[in-house]
Amino acid sequence: MHTSFGVIILCQKDRNLLILSILCTIVFLIFDFWQIDGTVMLSNILKYAVVWCAFGIAFPAPVCLPLFVTVICDFFLIFTAQYTLGVWLFCLVHLLYCSLLSQQPHQKKQQMLLSSLLPFGMVWFPLYFACFCYMACFCYHIVLAFLKKKFFSFALGRAYLLALVLFALCDILTAILQFTKSNFLVPFIWICYAPSQLLLAFAGKKLFSTSWLPVQIQLSRPQHRKGRR
Repeated sequence: MHTSFGVIILCQKDRNLLILSILCTIVFLIFDFWQIDGTVMLSNILKYAVVWCAFGIAFPAPVCLPLFVTVICDFFLIFTAQYTLGVWLFCLVHLLYCSLLSQQPHQKKQQMLLSSLLPFGMVWFPLYFACFCYMACFCYHIVLAFLKKKFFSFALGRAYLLALVLFALCDILTAILQFTKSNFLVPFIWICYAPSQLLLAFAGKKLFSTSWLPVQIQLSRPQHRKGRR
């Protein structure tokens, strides 16, 4: 994917995956809004395909790692009843994003330590505690991203922040769904979730392609040689 700070230009692979994900999204939204009989499994497969498309767009950039874990999480959340495992793995997803965002070595060590404790949480702690930990990890991810003031000054940074806003809206709607048991909310959850994953893939692929963003900005500025008139 070739990008600049103001414009995102897609390569052929990314363009094809984006078109495929849009088509899948349109079809499963039709199934979900009209509640067509016998389409639940097909709708779930199409939703899962969109997540795979996001991973394919990000591959092989570093951001493909949290997106690959997202693929695993969504398998458990979409196709099985292992919700606790899925939520714990999503904690790992946000910690991996935080590791990519962090500039200080001690921050990365703290995040890796927290990640190493997740298997114990999966074994010993129930769903409600997993949800609490997930909320803490996601809030940390959001705060860390919004503290990057450079993100507000160019398109890729704003796309990453928009992805987090959509991701948060998805989680809010999911929480409401758990209390209301209203399937009417399901398509709205995915209207937020699917674009959030695609935006994380597109933006993260460039933002985390080198050591860190300020280096990219510095290198992108014209260099003036000493003594040049």
